[in-house]
Amino acid sequence: MKIYTLTITYNDVTDEMESLEETITEKEVPIAIDASEEVMEKLFQADLIKDLLLPCPGERVGET
Repeated sequence: MKIYTLTITYNDVTDEMESLEETITEKEVPIAIDASEEVMEKLFQADLIKDLLLPCPGERVGET
């Protein structure tokens, strides 16, 4: 998800815009898979690890 913020600094005395700043922040929701060794093995055997985590690079996967 991206958050767009537009900051306008306006001087009401001089009736002029002093600055205009756009900030884009990416907000990611972390994901983690914690499963038993048996479940992790079944995910691996079914070749599902890549499909589950491809949209979430850099996240943690492990056994509980």
